[in-house]
Amino acid sequence: MCNFQVLILSCCQIILANIEPEQPIDATAASDLSGMYNSLLDKYMQPGFWHGFFVSLAVIIVSEIGDKTFFIAAIMAMKHPRMLIFCAAIGALIVMTILSVVLGS
Repeated sequence: MCNFQVLILSCCQIILANIEPEQPIDATAASDLSGMYNSLLDKYMQPGFWHGFFVSLAVIIVSEIGDKTFFIAAIMAMKHPRMLIFCAAIGALIVMTILSVVLGS
């Protein structure tokens, strides 16, 4: 994941968690993307539930949007009823998630 995506996720986490920054980010650091990224990471990205949730969600969205399953589901939805394909794809995702959790524990 690139620095820009992590920066966007960090900003979303700050907004969703209603966290007020203690100090405004320096204008010179704002011009430097890596400095701003590191500043946000140091202040707000402490390990915890929400950090893991947002990072996992971002990684899944970024990695799954263009995979073969997405294209196959789109092609099948052109030929078969969309709701049937949607339910089958969601069902497969649920089964794979449960298997991942059980086998990963």
